[in-house]
Amino acid sequence: SKMAAACIPRTAGLPLSIRLEAFDTDDNWFLEPLISEILPFSRRWKSATILLDTFESQIPKERLITGHELQRINAASLTHLEVQTGPWYSNNEWPTWDWSHWITPNLQSLTADYYFPHSLPGLDNLTRLHLTLKLNDSSIAEILSEICRMEHLRDLTLSLEPAIDLDGTVIEYRKSEFPQVERLTIELEQNFPDDEYSPALVRSLFAVSYFPAVKELIVEL
Repeated sequence: SKMAAACIPRTAGLPLSIRLEAFDTDDNWFLEPLISEILPFSRRWKSATILLDTFESQIPKERLITGHELQRINAASLTHLEVQTGPWYSNNEWPTWDWSHWITPNLQSLTADYYFPHSLPGLDNLTRLHLTLKLNDSSIAEILSEICRMEHLRDLTLSLEPAIDLDGTVIEYRKSEFPQVERLTIELEQNFPDDEYSPALVRSLFAVSYFPAVKELIVEL
């Protein structure tokens, strides 16, 4: 953080690409101390990567910053946001993160790995979305329903990974139509040899998903 404090004022107003790590500690989000140095320059963020970490921070808790510091952000120049985490939890099992006070009028691109920022106001402006989820994520129907309402979305990548923690539960997907999407990429991870559940979920998902305006389709197996 000392290096950031020394370097950022010398960037002469140039756009910034930032990367932050947040830790799930005692059912609350805590951020690395770097946030206190880069937050005053949020209007200049061009791209931002936020890593949501389930593992304990190596930084002493008394040095961590409460996650509330990152819930009111004026990121007027932000065009790309990436939110990364691991596949161990569904979107509904994380501590609450309120994105609704972010100001992101120029957001165009979102990469969301196993976590979707539902309350982010800039979602309506997205033209590109790369979404990675487990096939049996309990929040997948809700997320796809929200994507259907993104009027400006043209480029959609769905990266679907095999179901884990199989318990035989039947997953029912809702009918979804994506009339705005023109370029669709579907990435399917290889299933485990004895996994008959994931292929069945893939068939079920795309049996009720419609992309009437697609001009380019890419399927990666």
